[in-house]
Amino acid sequence: MSCVLNVTHIDSGTLLGIAGDIDRSNVDRLDDALALIDRGPIEVDCSKLDFIDASGIEALADAARRHGSMTLHKPPRWLSRLVDALSYTDLLQRE
Repeated sequence: MSCVLNVTHIDSGTLLGIAGDIDRSNVDRLDDALALIDRGPIEVDCSKLDFIDASGIEALADAARRHGSMTLHKPPRWLSRLVDALSYTDLLQRE
């Protein structure tokens, strides 16, 4: 599977754009991108995210714990349901 990640520093913190698919085969790329983020809060553009498995969700949740805040922008409906099912609603906020 393939993904495109883009980290941009913005006035309010950091914007991470994710496009494509995140799974066990490429979650290390997501971890590396999240490790580059040195200031929060983290804003994640999910508008072009096609798929993310449990390893990707855990990578996002771990980063949210480290930075104290993460907002998922334009998450697909299936991702919102997954966040709810995993009880990560306080950790991974949605807009």
